Amino acid sequence: MTAAVRTPHDTITIGAYNKPAWEAALDALDESREIDWFGDKYEGKDKSGKPTGNPAVIYRRENRRGEGQPSIPVWIKQYQCNAQYDLRPFNKWEADLLERVKAAKPYVYQLIHYDQATSYLRRKNDARTVGSSSLTTSSKGASIKSWLNWPVQEGGRHYTHAFLPPGNYLRFAKAALTALNALHDCGGLVHCDLNVGNWCLRPKEAVLITGPDERIRLIIDWNHLSIIDVGYSIHPAITPRVTMPLDTSMVSPHLSQALKKVDTEGSAAYWRATNAQQTWRSFHDASLDPDFWANHAPYVLNALRKVDWREDYWKLGRLLQGLRGDHESKFSTPLRVNISTAREVNLLIGQAVETDDNGAISPAYGLAEDLIAWGSACTPYDTAELSDHARLEAAIALRRITHKALMDRLDVAISQLKQEDDVTTVFLYRRDIDSEFAAVEAARQTQEAIDKARQKAELEQTRQSQLTADRVAQRLADDERRRERAAQAEVVRLAEQSRQFKLAAEGKAARLADEARLRKEEAQRQRRERNARWLAKARARATATAADVAPKAMGIAVLIGVLIAWDHWGEPAWRDQAKPALLTWYDGAAARGRAAWHVAITPLTGTDPANNTLPAATPALPERTAARPAVDAAKNAATKTAQATPVTAA
Repeated sequence: MTAAVRTPHDTITIGAYNKPAWEAALDALDESREIDWFGDKYEGKDKSGKPTGNPAVIYRRENRRGEGQPSIPVWIKQYQCNAQYDLRPFNKWEADLLERVKAAKPYVYQLIHYDQATSYLRRKNDARTVGSSSLTTSSKGASIKSWLNWPVQEGGRHYTHAFLPPGNYLRFAKAALTALNALHDCGGLVHCDLNVGNWCLRPKEAVLITGPDERIRLIIDWNHLSIIDVGYSIHPAITPRVTMPLDTSMVSPHLSQALKKVDTEGSAAYWRATNAQQTWRSFHDASLDPDFWANHAPYVLNALRKVDWREDYWKLGRLLQGLRGDHESKFSTPLRVNISTAREVNLLIGQAVETDDNGAISPAYGLAEDLIAWGSACTPYDTAELSDHARLEAAIALRRITHKALMDRLDVAISQLKQEDDVTTVFLYRRDIDSEFAAVEAARQTQEAIDKARQKAELEQTRQSQLTADRVAQRLADDERRRERAAQAEVVRLAEQSRQFKLAAEGKAARLADEARLRKEEAQRQRRERNARWLAKARARATATAADVAPKAMGIAVLIGVLIAWDHWGEPAWRDQAKPALLTWYDGAAARGRAAWHVAITPLTGTDPANNTLPAATPALPERTAARPAVDAAKNAATKTAQATPVTAA
């Protein structure tokens, strides 16, 4: 922006507002930021399209603090007054109309101060010697023109602008009709210039989030949709001072017809006045001079007073078509309003398509087309055979009925909106509107990607190294575990081998014990057999000996009996002589008897006759069951032998 240079002898050159898109967005959303003077509607343009000459109007935004009140943002506007043009009537006309719209304060910008003497543009050297004026009005936020240049995002969804969600589109339409109704209630005033630059929407919240991904979080508040710039407006109770420099292709057919009528009759009056005096260089110059209309065409501008609210509906319909994304609109966007799942919503938006018999697809009829029809299909204003007052009353009554019907339709459609149809919080990313920042951001992201790739590679390398170390450690641990398992297995094997050896030793010992036991049993068996054989032989010898000894024993017994008898009844002398011989014989017989006795009794009692000892393995026989009968038998045999043996002399 070129700064204003105030020198006493030169024209001030003020550049257009050409800040970068991101700075412009910050200016629009942050009203506490002051904006230095910039111009608009320049006298001409060079081959590159750059404005040349003086601007027709200049602007500035600043913050003013009233007495005992907080600071508020205001706009200062001044039309040009120089040797060629005196545009002060536009300031005066706008100031007069702003006095009539105070009742619509929430929806229409308000007049703060009107200064008829101060000029912020220094006149050229040949300028007229007249004063200048400026207009100070309240600020109402960012214009819809700015909003349309801001692609936004929400929940991963991208929108060319914030009005593409179905809920946002319908809520904008409802807020716009509400603001228009408030404006029209101010005595039937008609705006006539409702382009995207004259609608303002102040967000409920605009928070700048700095950092690599710089962005602004916006919370939309549809109650803050407002109308500004009533400089080209028409009030049915006031005749305009000058004609309005409107593009007839951008107005309704009826306003276009009225403007053409004013142009035709005014041009004729200009040529009549020119023939009388050469005051203006062209009809265009004359049309901007209130004196021309007051003195040479006093009733021509009354044709504009017949324009009513339907002109603004027509303009709003065209604006809604532009927001919807129709290709016919000057403000078309690559994307159309999103389709909702609610039928009434789509019908009101005009999303549905109709196919004719030839298969062609045409856009459906929606709210925008309804509004345009109100400005196109009504009776021409200048042919209505009604008085001005009656026409105004009829227009007001019809407007109120129409407004209520449209609002009812909008309320029904809005009540059917789905959650995904409403997008209240959106994000404006700097990279989406600032190409330089986008390039820097792309370079930054590329560098970040490179850094991340490098870090990833380093991490991967570190991870691989760690994995290699882990694998080595794991392999060592596995080897250690294998060695431990092998050692444990060896211990188990040795324990098992020791157990087997022990079992083998125990088995061998058991076998040896069994063999010893068997040998012992065999020896005992053989000893028993020998003893049995020996006992049988002994019994046989005893039997034979007994047979041999028995007679002698009987003789001895007889002899003993004789001796006993003799001892009692025999002769003493003979007895004394025979007694020794008998005793000797008796001793011999007794010895032979004892020998026979031992031979007979030893097998029975277990006594060895040679050494008088018992064999270790020979069991002793019970006295009554084995020995006693044999003793008794021997005694009986000896007795019988003694009895049978004759007693002879020695």
